[in-house]
Amino acid sequence: MAEKKLLVIDDEQDVLRLLKFRLEKAGYTVITALDGIKGLELAVREKPDLIILDIMMPGGDGYSLCERLKNISATSTIPVIFLSAKTDPKDITKGYETGAVYYITKPYDPEFLLEAVKKTLEGSQEWEMKKGLKKLLLLTQDSLLENIIRDNLLNLFEIYFLNKIEGLKSLPLLDIFDVFILDLAIKGIDFKKFLQENRTKFKETARFVFITNSLSPDIEEITSLISQPCVYLQRPFEVDELIFNLRS
Repeated sequence: MAEKKLLVIDDEQDVLRLLKFRLEKAGYTVITALDGIKGLELAVREKPDLIILDIMMPGGDGYSLCERLKNISATSTIPVIFLSAKTDPKDITKGYETGAVYYITKPYDPEFLLEAVKKTLEGSQEWEMKKGLKKLLLLTQDSLLENIIRDNLLNLFEIYFLNKIEGLKSLPLLDIFDVFILDLAIKGIDFKKFLQENRTKFKETARFVFITNSLSPDIEEITSLISQPCVYLQRPFEVDELIFNLRS
C-alpha cells in the first residue's frame, strides 16, 4: 500500500516541526505550510490524503480555509482534522460544521492524534457518503466491538470513535449525536458523573446503548440519569442483537 500523504498547516514553527516528526515516525509522508494561502496552494497541487489544520493563522483562518477546500472539486473529498487551541464549544461546533472529521484541542495527546489520523484515513473513502447521515458516538477500548460497528454501520451513521477519556474533551456539542454507545468497561471514566452533568445537553431523540461485562448493580442508576431511550447489552452478546437495537 502506498504511503499516505498528509498536509499540516500551522503558523507555529515548533508545533509544525514536532507534528512533522511524529507523523513521519508513524510512517506518513508529510508536507507543511505556515499559512492558509500556501496551505491551499499545496492542497490543490499535492492532493494529500488528509489535512491537519490550525485555526488561528495568517492568510485566512482555518474555518474559511476548510470551507474553501470543501468548495473546490480537487480538494472537496480530502478529510480535515482541526488541531487548535480554541476550546470554546461554539468554536468546536463551527469546526465540525465547516466539514472537519475531528476537532482536537491543544495541548493534544499525541497518541490520540495519531489514532484520529489512522481512523480518518481508514474511512476516507466513505467520507462523502457519510455527509448528512445520523451521528453515532462509540466510546470503547474493545477493538472487536469497534470493528463490528465499523463493518456493519459505516454506511448508516457518521461514526465518531473514541477510546480514551481524553477524547471526551475534544467532542463537539453533545446534541449533534443521535446515538451513543458507551462501553462501561472502560476504566477511569465516571459514567454516572458524565451523564448527570450532561443530561440536558443530549438530543431528546438520542438513543443510548450501554455495554457491560456483567450485570452491574449500577446499571439501573446509570440508565435513570437520562430520559432518552436506552438499552444495555451484557457481554457476551450476539452481534445481531446490537445491530438490531441500532437499526430499529
